[in-house]
Formats: sequence, C-alpha cells, structure tokens
Amino acid sequence: MQKKNIQPSIITFIVALFPITLWIVSQPLVISSVAEVLNTLGKLCAIAGFSLFGWNIFLSTRLKIFEKLYGGLPNLYKWHHITGSWAFMLLLIHPTLITLRYSTISLAQGYEFLKPSTNLPQLAGEATLGIMYIAVLVSIYISIKHEWFVKLQIIIGLVFFLGAYHGFYIAGSDINQSIPLMIYGTVWVILALGVIGYRSIFHKSFRKRWDYNVQSARKENDLLKLSLSSDSGIQTYIPGQFVFISIKNANLPKQYHPFSLTSIESEKNLQLGIKQLGDYTNALSNVHEGDSVSVEGPYGEFGKDMEKYSHQIWIAGGIGITPFISMAKTLTNQHVDLYYSFRSEAQAYFIDVLKTIASTKTNFHLHLINSEKQTQFSAGSISQKVIDSGVAVWICGPPPMMKAIKKDFIHAGVDSNQIITEEFSLS
Repeated sequence: MQKKNIQPSIITFIVALFPITLWIVSQPLVISSVAEVLNTLGKLCAIAGFSLFGWNIFLSTRLKIFEKLYGGLPNLYKWHHITGSWAFMLLLIHPTLITLRYSTISLAQGYEFLKPSTNLPQLAGEATLGIMYIAVLVSIYISIKHEWFVKLQIIIGLVFFLGAYHGFYIAGSDINQSIPLMIYGTVWVILALGVIGYRSIFHKSFRKRWDYNVQSARKENDLLKLSLSSDSGIQTYIPGQFVFISIKNANLPKQYHPFSLTSIESEKNLQLGIKQLGDYTNALSNVHEGDSVSVEGPYGEFGKDMEKYSHQIWIAGGIGITPFISMAKTLTNQHVDLYYSFRSEAQAYFIDVLKTIASTKTNFHLHLINSEKQTQFSAGSISQKVIDSGVAVWICGPPPMMKAIKKDFIHAGVDSNQIITEEFSLS
C-alpha cells in the first residue's frame, strides 16, 4: 500500500517557520496591547510569506532532490501552486493587519497607511501585492498561451525582488534591525536572483539536457508519434515517466513541453505520443526528420510501484493512455485490467499496440469503452473487485475525469492510498 507523503507539508511548515524563529530569538516580542499584537502578527506574516515566495522560486528549478522530496514532479508542481498561494495569502494578510493596527489608534491613520505613498520602499510593497494579485487572477480565470504563462511566471519571480526591497528598507523594518534576518534575507535574495537569471536570462536548466534527432514523425489522425534517436542519450528510465522536449525548428517556438514516453529502456529510441490540442502541439505538424531535439528528464513516478502490486486496475482517458503503453510493455507477473475510455474510434490511441500486448500476455486484460457507442464505466462497476483483492488503481486522463473517478472509488470504499494518479498538466 502506498504511504501518504507528508514531507511536502513538513518542508512548507519549516520554510515558513524558520525566519519567524530568527525574528523571535533576535528581538523582544512586544504584545502589550492589541495594536502591538496586530503589528507583530502582520510582520510575522510578511516574513513567512517572503520566505515561502523565495522557496517557490527554488522549486521551479525542477532539481532532482526536490522531485524526490515531493514525490515526483507532478506532486512538486502541485506543491509549487500551494506554496505560492500561501505566500500570496500571507503577504496579503500583512498590510491588512498593519492597517488594523493603525486603525486602533484612529481611522485617519489607517487610511493614511493604505493610501498610495511616494516613499519608495512602501511603494515597492504596494506594487508587489498589486502585481501578484493581477497575476493570480490571470492564471486562475484567464486561459493564456503557454509562452505567456512562462512570461507571467518570470514576472512573478521578479516581483520577489520588489518585495525584498520593501522588506529591507521600509521604515521600522525588522529585517534590517536583525542580523540573523538580514543574513537570511540576503542569502534568500541572492539565491533567487541566481535561479531567475540562470533560467530566464540565460535559458539554462538545472537538470541535464540530452541531444536527440527526430528519426520519424508519423501522423495518425490527431496523434503525432515521434521517434527520437541519439548516440548518447538518456540511459535509464522507468515505465510511465515523461520528458520535456524542445524541437529546434524555425516554425516552432523555443519552449520545453512535457510528453509521456511510450518506449521502454530496451528499445533503441525514445518514443512519444502527442495529441494535437493547442498552438504548440498543432505546430508540431511542421516537425521534420532530422530536426534537432533537446530532451530534459526523465521525470515522474507514475509507474514506480508497479512491482509492488500483484493485481492492478489501470484507468485511462483519451491521451492519458500514453504512460500505460510503456507500463504494459514491461509487465511480468502482475495481473492487470486496463479500462480505456475514448470518444471515438479515431481517438482510440495505440489500440493496435495494446491489442498486441493483450494477445501475448495472458495477465493483461483490455477493456475498451467507446463513449460514442457505450455507456461510460463507473468506479462502482469495478470497485468491488478492487476492494476484494486489495489491488492498486492507476488513473491517467483529463483532470476532471481523474478527480471524479478517484472520488467515486473512495466513496465505494477504496483506500485513497491505493489510488495513484498522474496529475500533471501545464497551461
């Protein structure tokens, strides 16, 4: 049974608490009045928010150590979002509490604190919150292209330095009055500056990238099958993993996008199945044999625990079938039932491959659901088998589908720790 990973929660708590501890041990704690309590809490929120903001920048490096600590890149991205949200909330609470503190003296003083200032450090703090607020609203409520999403993340990263300037130089700042906090804040800013500069200005990665060439690019309806070759490429990877690729082609933007591997280690080339969904994936029609490809990875732990369970249920929706292709190829003694739902025959990806595997491996059972002709399966229709045998469930597909099916399984009595999902998507 898969154990719940509590490390991300612990790490987030430590990152937020550490500068608060430095603050408490370096200066007296003043809580003699309501105004002072509000002032103290407001400052502590600011320090914790600043720390989480910086940590979020470090998480964007996709370093292998972070991937391990957070239980895989999909979970790392999930916590990247959670950490950023907490940083924003704490930084928003900070001026709210300070405003209340001044308002306990008089409403006029509260207003004076809130109104726009010509004081540069205070103006920097106001600009930090304003830009973060707009960026959060845009990322949540507006669908934007991937290249603009990347630029938005860079802008949010640069806003960190506006916030740091505010924290270091605002009148009465606790950071510049505390040597431990000053050292901590300075190191945090230098490291964050290094990360943003290395990734955004020099377009470098903190993970090794491999040089490949497109050996073949075959189009099957709206699916593009890429085969990438290299004399010295990735040596080891596990079934169910994915890579980031950037294809050097004048008709394609210079971006890295994630795609699941359908190949396994014993196969010579890396193989990818890419559904043409948006601007970038549609532009991949311009890919030609011989094009140079930069590959970063592999990432993910979706298929890591395959050997631990003798009986498994796999559920795939649409292009979510891709990680299961490599997993099915490596099956040994595990008994697997794969339920594959697709909208039409034209969108039944890798059916021939799956049928071939099913014909050669008696322990692999394929259940096809064409939603044009059949009623979609429910968790209830197969959950009894899961409960009786104690098998693990793997789910990959559109996020709403995964969320709904996982919820149904849990409602049917399946332990959530027995349900493994590939919750990874980029805007």
